[in-house]
Amino acid sequence: QGSDNTDFTQPIRTGPTDYGFHQSFFLPGSLDMPPYAFIRGKNWQGDVTARKGCSAFNRLGPAAEDFLYTNVLPTLCHEAGNFIKEQADAKKPFFLFVGLTSPHTPTSPEPAFEGKSRIGIYGDFVMNTDACIGRIREQLQAAGVDKNTLLIVSSDHGPGHYSGRQRKAIPGQMLEMHKDGHHPNGPFRGYKFSALEGGLRVPTAAVWPGVIQSKSKSDALIGLNDLMATLADVAEVKLTDHQAPDSISFLKVMKDPTAQSRRTLIARGTHANAFYLDDWKLILGPGSGSSGILGSEPTHELAWKKAVQEYGRKPSSQNELTDPTFIQLYNLRDDPSESKNLSRSHPEKAKEMLGLYLKEIQHGRSTPGPELKNDHKVEAFNTPSFAKP
Repeated sequence: QGSDNTDFTQPIRTGPTDYGFHQSFFLPGSLDMPPYAFIRGKNWQGDVTARKGCSAFNRLGPAAEDFLYTNVLPTLCHEAGNFIKEQADAKKPFFLFVGLTSPHTPTSPEPAFEGKSRIGIYGDFVMNTDACIGRIREQLQAAGVDKNTLLIVSSDHGPGHYSGRQRKAIPGQMLEMHKDGHHPNGPFRGYKFSALEGGLRVPTAAVWPGVIQSKSKSDALIGLNDLMATLADVAEVKLTDHQAPDSISFLKVMKDPTAQSRRTLIARGTHANAFYLDDWKLILGPGSGSSGILGSEPTHELAWKKAVQEYGRKPSSQNELTDPTFIQLYNLRDDPSESKNLSRSHPEKAKEMLGLYLKEIQHGRSTPGPELKNDHKVEAFNTPSFAKP
């Protein structure tokens, strides 16, 4: 079954309401992937009888007759506002997840935001995103629940290098905005898809009057996978040993930005895993962890070819892959741009982190508790076929 042989007059079979959500209003995929239509609960909205394609990749497919890319953000904000008012009027506590489509491609700001920024349509879209979040805060205020609501804003990954001043996705066009002082990946190296900080590190902001100190900052290591344990902590819900085995509450960090806790974190590029321990980061591979024309150098394939050449032969075992030739070690506090690979100068730290990483894979979890079985074989290294032991 595909988008071209789907009966859009029929409800979908599986959706968010099968996994704990009481209500849902969403797109079936990314905004640059058909079908282009909203779903409420399990029912398609509008007549899905048109054929449209986004400006970024021109992926043609089924679409609702009245679907406009530039109307997605205000629609999502409007739906959020309706839900907030409904719950506030009923005096019910609520959890609301708003998955914005911006500033992901297709770059499609509302007409009122076009031309607002000095760096072109991408900047307009970022401004539109900020305004959308602002509208949701205003909706909380209008409903009278802003003083007792925790609001968290974050992103799922770093910027794609193919976004920029043109609506079409063009490899490397993000670099043009660097000339005007706009650096979507900040001081970090790499882009979306990579295991580098530019691909993995994202900003996270939270507002909670009376609990989070205004304008406070923290450099504590957290991940989006920590949201489940954190929100359970906030709601005073006790999780079982088998729930959220890779989630650690950061409630204490929100209450005290100076709080720290020794913890590990596994993150993934498309072709390499990254393992964090406090200020240290280990990349399980010699390159950027991304492939092809995805914008991060060196690419996965070229880096492995160079590493095998440097090693003198193809590795004969998984154990040989732990050689400094095939891994990267960085101290992010001293070197946030990942410019100095310390795998050879700090072999003991690399060995310690490799041991912890392999232990977590074996145990199927990164938090204390009973060992969990992985649902498939997990390889520590994503090795190309020509270098696979």
